[in-house]
Amino acid sequence: MKEHLRRYYKLYLFFLFLSVGIFLYTFIYNKGIFIFDGDTYQQTFKYYLGGWEKVHSGTLSTWDWSLGFGGNIFSYTLYFISSPVFWFCTLFPKEFIPYSLLIANILQLWLGLILTYHWLQKLNKNSIASIVGAITFIFCGWNLGYMRYELLLIATVFYPLSLYYTEVYLEKKKFLGLCISLGLLGISNYLLLYQFIPFLCLYTLMRYLNINKNNLHLKNTVIESLKFFSLVILGVLLSSIILLPTAFIILNMPRFSSGDNSSLLLMNGFREIFKIYSSLYTPVLERQNVNFFIEASQHGNIGWGGGASLYSMIITPLLLPLMVCLKDKFKRNSFLLLEILGFIFFLFPFFSKLFNFSIDTRWLFMLVLINTIIISSILDSFISHELQNKYILFSFFINLLVLCCIFFISYYFKLTSIQNLTFLVKSSFVLILIMLLYTLIIYKNKFSLLLVVLAIEVLFCGVLLFKFNTPLPYTMYDSENYSSSPVQWIKENDQSFYRILYDKRQLNYNDDLLDITAANEPLAQDFKGMSFYSSLYNVNQEEYLGRFKSTWLMSQLIGRENSYNLLSAKYFYSYAPVQPVPFGYELIEETSSYKIYKNENFLELGYVCPNTINSSVVSNLSYLLQDQIMQKYCVTNSSPNITVDESNLELLISFADAETRILEFDKPISNKRLYIENFGIPHLEVRTYFEEREVDIIDLWQFNYSSIVIDENQPIDKLVIVGADEYGYGTMVNVYEEDLNGSYENAFNEMRNNSFTNVSVTNDIIKATINVLEDNKTIFTSVPIDAGWNIYVDNKKIEYEEVNFGFIGFNLDKGIYDIRFEYTAPLFREGIYMSISSLILLVALNYFSKRKRQY
Repeated sequence: MKEHLRRYYKLYLFFLFLSVGIFLYTFIYNKGIFIFDGDTYQQTFKYYLGGWEKVHSGTLSTWDWSLGFGGNIFSYTLYFISSPVFWFCTLFPKEFIPYSLLIANILQLWLGLILTYHWLQKLNKNSIASIVGAITFIFCGWNLGYMRYELLLIATVFYPLSLYYTEVYLEKKKFLGLCISLGLLGISNYLLLYQFIPFLCLYTLMRYLNINKNNLHLKNTVIESLKFFSLVILGVLLSSIILLPTAFIILNMPRFSSGDNSSLLLMNGFREIFKIYSSLYTPVLERQNVNFFIEASQHGNIGWGGGASLYSMIITPLLLPLMVCLKDKFKRNSFLLLEILGFIFFLFPFFSKLFNFSIDTRWLFMLVLINTIIISSILDSFISHELQNKYILFSFFINLLVLCCIFFISYYFKLTSIQNLTFLVKSSFVLILIMLLYTLIIYKNKFSLLLVVLAIEVLFCGVLLFKFNTPLPYTMYDSENYSSSPVQWIKENDQSFYRILYDKRQLNYNDDLLDITAANEPLAQDFKGMSFYSSLYNVNQEEYLGRFKSTWLMSQLIGRENSYNLLSAKYFYSYAPVQPVPFGYELIEETSSYKIYKNENFLELGYVCPNTINSSVVSNLSYLLQDQIMQKYCVTNSSPNITVDESNLELLISFADAETRILEFDKPISNKRLYIENFGIPHLEVRTYFEEREVDIIDLWQFNYSSIVIDENQPIDKLVIVGADEYGYGTMVNVYEEDLNGSYENAFNEMRNNSFTNVSVTNDIIKATINVLEDNKTIFTSVPIDAGWNIYVDNKKIEYEEVNFGFIGFNLDKGIYDIRFEYTAPLFREGIYMSISSLILLVALNYFSKRKRQY
């Protein structure tokens, strides 16, 4: 180890300089905070905060109550629970997490540079060629575009690590490192593993054929291919502890299980091809529009989530054309074949959907790695004098011609704005100068100077990236802004089963309002809530969640108190008077920075339903009418009842297409609840008036419906609803009225008298008592339906069913019962057994292989 460090310490320090230097802009202008609005802030950062809390408080378990109404923790293992970056962050105080994310990025880039260098040294004769290859891969557009996603940046570490151990296997038949590296990749990021395996197998086949090109036999090639693939499978099985329970969720997600009926022969068009391949000549600028040669609106949404850049420093397009000049015929042909295959994979969107389950282009790292291998090999040939230096001059002028064509196409077809083109002219001038330096250095055989110019280009790309993509301001992460005092107060004063609602909190920054709270606030502060933001979630509740969420975002909605009351909502806290306090909540705690309210209509865990109704009667109704029925009935698939009592709601008016809708009452109304049912309008503004004086104004960014309470002390005589048909599909708004005559409170008190008592929750176990006064009664619980739950009544396991479109219910006869809910994530135990078995098999195989090599 000491000898290794003595040999490479200067190189490692150079790599560290680059890894830190690319973030120089962030260190200077944002105090080292490297978190962007969107997924980085709303998902990664919030997950890390909540994960840190769970780890340090000992509440980490396979069922997470803070994910929506509760969910399997393997829904988001990708985001934090299996991420090395997350566990790195847990080593620091919670307040240091915003800073530790940047440190983690630097470490990943640094390790990636080191590992990529050692992998390429297995392929090249000269170390400078390997250093250049490592830099072009680690600071490529794919990585720069994903710099804000720590969970994807882990590829920079594990891809070269696995490729290094692949070379060890091909050279020495040692497979332990290969299998373990694949297993760790699968645990850290199963999506990256899934995308990497096809490339790894193709790469290994090419390398095997190259190594044995003078002694090839079909039978031996097939046998060796099968051996290698078996080792890959063994490596994958090592990560079964994560893969199996996660696969159980993924395969049931509509996003992945619905399939794709598009034609296999459907091809990307000219604009999509232009976007990807012209990106070779421009660093990543805007993270949502990585290639300024073509606007994001000018192509078929290819690479909408990132990864849509082939840029790998300007030396890459300079060297790539020279693959046709390589003297090694096998290398030349295999490189050309790999480039052609890469083009075919991109040309047909079917492959993107196969590799990524969408038209996203995260799989393009394959092309980046291929380019890395090719240019390091070409440079190695130059250094070894196997290529004539004059070729680099031809390539330089060819690239100038190509770049001029790209500018012409972009301008002539109006693929981008004049403003973008103007900036590209300036940045391209710098890049052409750098390309000219590369050309002269190679032509003059001054190869060590390549590293100096590369370092300059890396720093230049870093400045451009962070100039165009400003992280969220460091002021958002002040301890005051991230105080969890209201949640701590609630937890310290109440250990029962309840959910918490919260108000939006915002920060005024440069005249913009930035949301400090987000849908993942329950996750961030580790409390039972009513919202989430995750692409994977408890899909068993999909039918119920549909009334709250859009895609994979479920926000906390205004005016849904009646639904939340059934789901054990007990507290609401607010930092500022941004939205109305939910109806039925009373102030119980107030400080200079927050207020806490308590729900008068709290129902703990669940209750004995007085009536049931068959789901076939309810399922086709609007969400508003469904929720009204569920106030009186428990909806089940097995109920014989198909008759519903008359609703308490009175339809006042239905508005067809219009931007402004006005309802004037014959006489002032008070002590009422008005329901605004919305079809097709994403943003509604609801205003109430009394005698032409504005009483209240509420902004609603939500579909389905909302409600407002008209206080008995503040009547209204006019309702104005403003909202445009933004999507052009047609709109409709219904307004219903409900009397607040105390009937709801009386009915709710009856439910509360028949609810669970003695409720206790510890990680994956709930214990409670319930008193059933009649035979054959359905028990409703606010525990989400999930295959991992087992329910025991007086220590006897019982069957349960889905009720209210997404919750657990079961039948009991008259009596007092002790109920126990236990959760085990589906396939989690099987995953543990398979990982352990695979590890034992790997150790045994390695032992016998080692003995065989010794003898």
